[in-house]
Amino acid sequence: MVHADSLTSLVMICMAFCLPGVAPDVKFSDLLPELATCYQRFAHVTLDRVVGRFLSWHCEAPLGMRNIRHRAKHPLHNYFNGLVQRMHDAGRGRVKRQARRCVRKEYRMLTTQERTDYHRAVNGLKRNTIVQPNVYDALAALHSEMQILKAHGGPCFLGWHRIYILMYEMALGDEVPGVCLPYWDSSLDNELEDPSQSYMFSPELMGNGNGPITTGPFAGWRRPPNTDSPNNRQPPVIRNVGADGQLYSRQSIEMILSRNDHSEIIAPNSDPDYDIEVQHGGVHLFIGGDMEALETSPFDPIFFMHHAFVDYIWELFRVKLRDQLNIDPSTNYPMDHNIQFHGRDEVIDIANFTCGDGYSDRLMETVEYESSPSCSARRPSCNSPYLRCRLDEGRCIPITLQDTPLPVPPGPGPVNPNPDPVIPDPVVPPPRPDPFNPNPVDPQPNPNVPPKASDCSHIERERHNVKPCQNTFCLNGICDIDQWVYVPVKVVTTRPPGLHKYKSFPVINGDISTANDIYHPSAYSKTKRIIEGKLGKTPKGYTNCHDDGIGQIFVQSQGLNYEGIYKESAIIDQRLATTMSIAYIAVKDPGQRGITRALFRAADSCGRVCHTSCRNPRTGAFEPCSGVIELDSQYPRMYSKNYGDATLDVWDYGGEQRCPAFNNDKFFLTFYCDYKDHLPWVDKMAAPAAKPKIMPRPAPVFNNRECRISKTCVLDVSCFSATRMCRFTGETHRCRGTCSGYAVCNYGRYKESHCSGGRAFSEKMHRCTGMACDELRPGSRVRPGSSRRTGSSGSISIKFGGSSRPSSTSSRTSFGGSSSSRSSGWNPFRPSPFRSRYPWNFGSSVFRTGFGKR
Repeated sequence: MVHADSLTSLVMICMAFCLPGVAPDVKFSDLLPELATCYQRFAHVTLDRVVGRFLSWHCEAPLGMRNIRHRAKHPLHNYFNGLVQRMHDAGRGRVKRQARRCVRKEYRMLTTQERTDYHRAVNGLKRNTIVQPNVYDALAALHSEMQILKAHGGPCFLGWHRIYILMYEMALGDEVPGVCLPYWDSSLDNELEDPSQSYMFSPELMGNGNGPITTGPFAGWRRPPNTDSPNNRQPPVIRNVGADGQLYSRQSIEMILSRNDHSEIIAPNSDPDYDIEVQHGGVHLFIGGDMEALETSPFDPIFFMHHAFVDYIWELFRVKLRDQLNIDPSTNYPMDHNIQFHGRDEVIDIANFTCGDGYSDRLMETVEYESSPSCSARRPSCNSPYLRCRLDEGRCIPITLQDTPLPVPPGPGPVNPNPDPVIPDPVVPPPRPDPFNPNPVDPQPNPNVPPKASDCSHIERERHNVKPCQNTFCLNGICDIDQWVYVPVKVVTTRPPGLHKYKSFPVINGDISTANDIYHPSAYSKTKRIIEGKLGKTPKGYTNCHDDGIGQIFVQSQGLNYEGIYKESAIIDQRLATTMSIAYIAVKDPGQRGITRALFRAADSCGRVCHTSCRNPRTGAFEPCSGVIELDSQYPRMYSKNYGDATLDVWDYGGEQRCPAFNNDKFFLTFYCDYKDHLPWVDKMAAPAAKPKIMPRPAPVFNNRECRISKTCVLDVSCFSATRMCRFTGETHRCRGTCSGYAVCNYGRYKESHCSGGRAFSEKMHRCTGMACDELRPGSRVRPGSSRRTGSSGSISIKFGGSSRPSSTSSRTSFGGSSSSRSSGWNPFRPSPFRSRYPWNFGSSVFRTGFGKR
């Protein structure tokens, strides 16, 4: 006779192994409090305005710090404190300014020697072992542990990273004197149809973009090993360029610069459309690999150039606050928040600074930013072999990996990495067809103009639509696939809203009907009501996103009780109204008695987020859940030891069956990609009432006679609008009352600049001339060896925005179209209120940052 307890145990075992639909030993948890708080900030945001993947990564990426191993810091303190002390001394003027001033240029505008020196300095930090394991890795490791909480998710983001890259730049200068940190203007690459094919990822520049870095100046780079592991091998630095994410766009930068207060561009009160931190995350995702995880991103050298560009955008914004709105950016720290570690007086552990100190002008006393490259019809060269001119917008865009570097126009001496700006010519419409010559000969192609897209470009685009994911397989610093187990998940998608027609049309009464293709849900009353009726506003996707019929859904697990991320993808048929696919996601092996806790997420290749649905252990139905999953090793196990076993667990090849049987019981998680217009993990909310903004001074009133750039520069042209000063990149105008001062348009804002060496700026030619302002002073004489051109009579003719008239070298010079003299007309050398800060012969052709006291 069988004992009752034994019988019960046998029944339970039978139910576990024999009956379908039995609840697996999986626990579904609520959202982490910090994650729920971050999501709630975006509960009112409709995803037709901002890419949903930007928001989810912004909230989820800092979760990695929960599992970072705390490394000993004391051996590094002396070195880092030395860098910090030098930063303090430089800001207080205790270091010779000329010796310490750095001009940060766009990476592709470096001369060959400058680029070689920069690469040499970065590799020198990697080999320098005055701190362990080396200076580069020690600096990169600062972007981890508790620092992630201070460096991300609030207003300290801007100041923390400014201090961080200043420390890095000082270290570079220690390796190779004179080397400065260049910035990577990724908005230029974003102009390409496929930015992953940019020449930026060539062996000549930053190296390959997929998998381990095997080409370029950083080939063979590896991350530091886990010192606690007996397997002390170093994992390679990995990239997955272009598989996910999006680079900065020109429009996103202009939107950031259109705001009028720091609280409008940084958490927690900013709109994500204008949030500089939210937008910067797209570049981390675009590079992928180690760059996608905050704790490992600085181990890829491209990280520092990306954040130098973020800092450049911020400096443009700071100049706007100071010069157009009369707001002191150093005191304009957002205070209306309760974000932990982001208070103004919060101490930054990497230096003896507070978050508020990061907003100080003193930090930028030793740094200048050169303007982003521009071009025009008059100057179709971008003065870089890696950039070509897009004439219709005055933009320099990169050549592709299929191109050969362009020859740079010859000129006297070395190539000028900071070409004088020229206003782009107006866009001329194409000529009308000549009825007498219907087949004119095509003009010769301009090597500086990007070729037109081929009629078959969509085929090439589809070919590149499916991107592989190379995972690091790193778990708590140890990189080995044997530490991972695999979980199968379903991916269910509805037809993308952007795929309106697939050109497979029904035939009705002998005629083809092109109203809808046969797969479209709107073509049938039931699917239109059930499927189409659930859709909200069309979610926004990446700029270079295309719904071509073949889709890719990226699924990911992120450890919550371990350090590790795994990313994979599923391929879907976008034609169908609803389709299903399978992906296999790796998580930490729970071991014999352990527990694995992970966050599961999915989004399509356009950045549109998917819902998470978990199987109800009682009903077997899939219901919305948080995606926080706990697995253990108890039976029935819902994971497999490797990918091969996971496949065989889902598809039963046993017995004599000719066709494998599908095992639906192995799935406890389904991603549902239905293109909803709000984040799925919080209830949709109406937009909150606008808070009254406290502005120190009212915004300026723009008129149609002038455009006020700063206290020292006013242009005799009107601003384009109240929110956007100028329209064309590279557009330039001379500052009223100055000889060498001018303003150049960059991302919809004018920036004040000055011709180097006290040279004169020509309003007519829209560039700095070879003539010195000293030589143009009334009463001056031509010095021996002067570059001024003289006519047969010995008089000179100079144009500054108007007609040219001969004038005596001792009395007359033409400014603004009229002749000037000592006794009549406007005298450009008379003291002016607009010249109080910069003298008229101030010598700097770059954009000077840091307007604090010197």
